Amino acid sequence: IVPRNGIPMVQEGQEVKAGEILVSGQVPVLDDAGTVTAYQYYEADADIQGRTILEYQDAVDLTYEEKEYINVEKIEYSLKIGDYYLRFGSIENSYDAWEMNGYEKQLCIGENFYLPVTYERRTARPYRSTEKKYSKKELQKILSASFQRYCKDLDKKGVEIIENNVKIYTGSEKAEAKGRLTVLMPVGAPAQSQLSEIPVI
Repeated sequence: IVPRNGIPMVQEGQEVKAGEILVSGQVPVLDDAGTVTAYQYYEADADIQGRTILEYQDAVDLTYEEKEYINVEKIEYSLKIGDYYLRFGSIENSYDAWEMNGYEKQLCIGENFYLPVTYERRTARPYRSTEKKYSKKELQKILSASFQRYCKDLDKKGVEIIENNVKIYTGSEKAEAKGRLTVLMPVGAPAQSQLSEIPVI
């Protein structure tokens, strides 16, 4: 704990729980006998690093869908004028699986004067779907890349990884990366304090 304002309430290496006061802005004023005669109040501020454990888990299916696109493209154009539609072409087809993409645009004069006229284009691309299975090397690559992104995000947040116990396990349907990370990270959040009463002797 490196306080910039306030006094530390715990010592380095001490185990703490959520909700405990780590740095207090209530600074006691003592007389010559060491008796509390008053309190001075500050907005507590400090750099606090805590050692904790983060659980990590990520999973990916052993199989994936591979698409083989058929050399067919169905296109539909439409023009909407107020409540009226004009359609040209059609995306209707007899294929079991197909992808649809499209966009629409409202006609505009100048930069800000929009007309009640909308142009739309939709495209359907049929495909055949085949189930493929990842190799162990591919699964490891996917899970490792995801874990590396997670670690980079932690680093951006000021979290230092001290110990890494994350491993990859392969089941009958999924491959998982799971385990624990021991980290050193910023901890603590501002909380409203209550005024302390001065004991009457």
